[in-house]
Amino acid sequence: SRAFPKAQIAEVEIVTDTGAFSHKVECPKGEPENPLSEKEFADRYFELMSYAGISSETSAEVYELANDDGAQIARIVGRL
Repeated sequence: SRAFPKAQIAEVEIVTDTGAFSHKVECPKGEPENPLSEKEFADRYFELMSYAGISSETSAEVYELANDDGAQIARIVGRL
């Protein structure tokens, strides 16, 4: 849109047999101005890992390692 990159506007319109419904947000969830909560981030992460075909065990291990303040990329990659 013409507003990009100053605004990340998202708009959706759903048309059904009973009518049309639309909604527009100026700062979609996940943008720096409207960040995800920790739970929302974790939920999205695990959904994307599942979609990619990565096991829940591996996803959980990577998530735990990545959230470890002392984690090093070599440790994370070495476990995959």
